[in-house]
Amino acid sequence: MLALAALLLALVGTSPASGKVGDLYALRYGAKMNLLVPYDPVRLVPSGPAIRMGHFAHAWSTSPDRSRFVAAAGWRPTKGKPAALRFVDLATGRVEGTLSLPGEFRRVTATAWVRGRVLVAVSGSSSTTVYSIDPERRVTIAHVEFPGTVVLGERARSFLVLLLAQPDRIGPATIAVVDQSPRVRTVQLDRIAAGTTATGVGSGRRTTVRRPALALAPSGLRALVFGAGEPAASIDLRTLAVRYAPLRLLAAASKRVEGSVRTAATLPDGRVVVSGSDYGASAAVGVWLVDPKDWSRRVLDADATWFRVAGGLVFARGEGGVGLRILRPSGSPVELFRSGSVGNLTVVGPRALVTFFGKNQKAAVIELGTGRAALG
Repeated sequence: MLALAALLLALVGTSPASGKVGDLYALRYGAKMNLLVPYDPVRLVPSGPAIRMGHFAHAWSTSPDRSRFVAAAGWRPTKGKPAALRFVDLATGRVEGTLSLPGEFRRVTATAWVRGRVLVAVSGSSSTTVYSIDPERRVTIAHVEFPGTVVLGERARSFLVLLLAQPDRIGPATIAVVDQSPRVRTVQLDRIAAGTTATGVGSGRRTTVRRPALALAPSGLRALVFGAGEPAASIDLRTLAVRYAPLRLLAAASKRVEGSVRTAATLPDGRVVVSGSDYGASAAVGVWLVDPKDWSRRVLDADATWFRVAGGLVFARGEGGVGLRILRPSGSPVELFRSGSVGNLTVVGPRALVTFFGKNQKAAVIELGTGRAALG
């Protein structure tokens, strides 16, 4: 039913008082043309004409009121063509216009709508540049460049938060806070490592990766960073004051670790769900619930490594990495279904829309109140 690679919630033309759930928009990728297609979130069928995006379907984001959409060109058919952005009015279903970034030939890493501006992050081999765009006039207001490459990013109401690594080495991670001006403020996390190194050539080549997790508190005023075998960090985004946890969190036992990746997401009550992988480790990291108030933690699933937080709920794959269930902070997991390899999950009101890897099963709609799943 759905040949999707990305989903976003639009809620176009509806009011909260009506209780009516708006359309989902699916990005459908093609060799020469990408389409932004509105879908009915219950029946999973197209609900209107597709918006022709051309080569624009990368690093997308929506405006705070969900009425506008912007995406960057994922690749440029003409060599030497600069990076560009395309703006869409979701209320009318029309492309508003396209903006090029003259002289910028690097790939756009992310976009974010911040206080009436669109911030566009472009990361290269040694530095990152953030452009501030006026979406009404589709012109560049200013830009700022700073050292480091983007590892992860989060969008807050008042700024864009980036986790940076030093190029071609593993060293202290840096948090960069960029406002709509754009003005950047940075703080180095001396006790948390990030970056990638490579040694050797051919079959003897060995890559080591350290990628900590980044999440924002519900207030949007505090960033939380979780590394592997390192104290977690809490950063006040107004003052850039850093507070470290008194103990090491979420390290799997291993004699030979070639790297680590962590993922994190915040629940509405401020607690953080954390998981990840340690390459070469003999034990799984599991899915943990961490309370940044006192850094207390407890395991939600000792064997899982994949999770999603959506609609205030924690979802994880089932036993053996297939199916889907809800992990409850207290009590037993709620099994939703036991087959299929879940690729993505979006909560829309009382329902969850799930897409799958593979060709046999494309999508499912889950009624969260009853746990009933309609598989497509």
